[in-house]
Amino acid sequence: MLVVKARDERGICLSPVRCLAGVVCIFSVLFFHDARATTLNETIELALQHSSLLRQQYFQTDLAVIDKSINEAERELELELHLQGGFGHVTMGKNASRYVKKGERFPLSAIVELSYPIDIWGIDDRDDKIADKTIQQRILEAEVVKHRTIVDVVNVYVALANGTLERHSQQQRVKFLSKKVEEAKQQLAVGLYTKPFVEQIIGEKVEAESLLADYDLSYSLNSLLYRRLTGQHPDSIDNEIGVPYFPDDIISIREGVDRSPQVRALQYALDVAQLQAKNTEASFRSTLELTANGGVQEGSIYLTERIYNYEFMLRWNIPLGNRASRAAANRSRTLISLQQEALQSTRELNESQILQLIRQHKIVAQQVGKLEEKLFVDVANLDATTRESNVGKSTEFEVMARRLDLLETQNLLKLNKNTLASIAYQIRGLLGIAD
Repeated sequence: MLVVKARDERGICLSPVRCLAGVVCIFSVLFFHDARATTLNETIELALQHSSLLRQQYFQTDLAVIDKSINEAERELELELHLQGGFGHVTMGKNASRYVKKGERFPLSAIVELSYPIDIWGIDDRDDKIADKTIQQRILEAEVVKHRTIVDVVNVYVALANGTLERHSQQQRVKFLSKKVEEAKQQLAVGLYTKPFVEQIIGEKVEAESLLADYDLSYSLNSLLYRRLTGQHPDSIDNEIGVPYFPDDIISIREGVDRSPQVRALQYALDVAQLQAKNTEASFRSTLELTANGGVQEGSIYLTERIYNYEFMLRWNIPLGNRASRAAANRSRTLISLQQEALQSTRELNESQILQLIRQHKIVAQQVGKLEEKLFVDVANLDATTRESNVGKSTEFEVMARRLDLLETQNLLKLNKNTLASIAYQIRGLLGIAD
């Protein structure tokens, strides 16, 4: 058995856990070697192509189109043809009428009947409308899935971008605290620092390392989610994301909600339920049917050897039972009420969510303004501390601290701007804005 012992740069054997971590890193590099870097727009397109839910919704649209074709074909075959035939045996005695032939007869008959139902309640016309509205509903439902997929991708992309910024800032903080710990130990050795003070600095370093580990774990989880949405590994992420346009006045929001794919799909569903309710009521009403039949009969008991007959008839069927019709009508009205409630609640919920997101957007925008002001202050402080360091009035650690403050402010500013972009995409998703 071959045993491989990994050693670090000093030749010291690494622990099994660190060896395993190294193997996992190597495997990750080899496994994701074919991943390509993508921008946000490219990631969105990739996710839309990869989404199985979106493909399923497109199949639902195709099925609605097929159902319409089947319904039209069935109506074309409503003309029914009935064939009837008969054979019998008749024996007439000698006391029969003189108009009747004596002896055995074998009567034969054949009848052809055509029947065609007449749509007097407009069921066929409503069926066409139901099919068309169902197709439109499925198309809009696919748009809803598309916008939800876009929002999911943007949220993951923003989480990865912000995670990159957070990890970078925290890595620099850990590096700064590591140097600070080394300096503190040296000062402790010469009696300039006390042991509790040094332990406090070490505690800050441990806490910073723990937070960095949390950021790394969060980034890994978001990377897995990114791969599930796109089928690829996030090899490269843009850390700064542009904020797209969205309406922010109440009139435009309400108009946008009414035009959104989700609300329009529910409106089509309500229209379909109302049409189906009318068809349910019509199916329990009287029906009208046109029939035509003709036939021939020969070998009868009468002197005439062959008889021809034909007739045209309008058949009016009147159902007598009404319990089933009342129950079906009640069910249809209940379905209509459900669709109305779903439509109204969705409209109100989306409007409320959008207004809440706009308030969050304004709060984050204010934070961005404050961070931009702080950025100027941090730049000025770094310049001043650097000049003081050149003349011996400030230490190297004070300059490093100023640089770290500036870096954290810059990254926090980018993080908040990315949050603005995420909120904007959520609003656009609820309004159904794609371009």
